Amino acid sequence: MASGEDFMGKTLDVVRQVDFLIKESAKILLHYKDICNEIESSLDDVSFKFSQLGFLCPTRWELLQTISSIYVPQGDPLYNYFQQVAGQDGQIDPEECQHMLTSAYSNKFSMEVCRIVLLMLDRDYSGAMGFAEMKEIFNVLNQWKSSFVSADIDKSNTLEPHELHASLVGFGYNLTPQAMQVIVRRYSIQNRIDFSNFISLCVKLRTGTEQFRRRDTNQSGSATFTYDDFIQVLMSM
Repeated sequence: MASGEDFMGKTLDVVRQVDFLIKESAKILLHYKDICNEIESSLDDVSFKFSQLGFLCPTRWELLQTISSIYVPQGDPLYNYFQQVAGQDGQIDPEECQHMLTSAYSNKFSMEVCRIVLLMLDRDYSGAMGFAEMKEIFNVLNQWKSSFVSADIDKSNTLEPHELHASLVGFGYNLTPQAMQVIVRRYSIQNRIDFSNFISLCVKLRTGTEQFRRRDTNQSGSATFTYDDFIQVLMSM
């Protein structure tokens, strides 16, 4: 039987290997131009290495957090912007998020939209976001902005129902006409959806779909929610 010292020594060795793998994988990912898009395609190799040690692979968010902790981003222009917005506490709250989004996209964003944008990626439930979260939020919002502009055929800075449908299909949402009618009634003003409401819709579709897929373990297209679970999901969007 191994002594206590042998056991502790082996345990510490495994911990060092795990820590090394996390940091090395994070450093490799830093070489990519767009970290948020490239992390997913790099996880297979990282997962294999972790499985050899008998550990679960870190999630995408854990890798982002590790990158944020070992990466000194002073040379990143976006980090300078983050410091200006976040202030001394180093966190962006809903009010600061509203200023940031309004400035970045030249659109007026309501406080409610800013809160649900924060909730979408607030995995530590702090009610605010750090630098890594801000970068991921901008990555997601820029994709949605690109889709909005492409779908706005008449260049009215709003989407008509058929333009909205085309945009959502492009994201992979195959919604029924009845579901589209509900969405248009909820998010349109005079049958047109502006960019702020489009963002609100996209956040809720993304969050709702993620929550549904977690419970649709058999990928059957159906899921079961308890009442309390349903309320928590509803209030997180």
